[in-house]
Amino acid sequence: MSCSERTYRLLGLCARAGLCRWGTEACREELRRDRSEAVVISASLSGDARGKLAALCRAKNVALVEIEDEGGVLGRSIGRPGVKVMSIRDQRFALRIKDSIKKDQESRIGGGA
Repeated sequence: MSCSERTYRLLGLCARAGLCRWGTEACREELRRDRSEAVVISASLSGDARGKLAALCRAKNVALVEIEDEGGVLGRSIGRPGVKVMSIRDQRFALRIKDSIKKDQESRIGGGA
């Protein structure tokens, strides 16, 4: 689940482009309105919030991606310290972010890619 700097830069670029929303309630609203292509959550997110988001993502068929968030890097990467949840609105950004996280996981586990 550890992510590279590339992944955090993509998240920051997505935020600067205005193609995401952050915070649990904002993400739930995005999901309910079918505006979310993917949801990125911190590994340190509370169980209750995680469960609610996971159920909504399953119901809406939206990818839920968990990343390691040591020291609040997720929030800092988008200029919002303390943020643990992001909803990605753009399909291309969502695909690139999911691909980057997958490559990070593969390189950590098997030394691939």
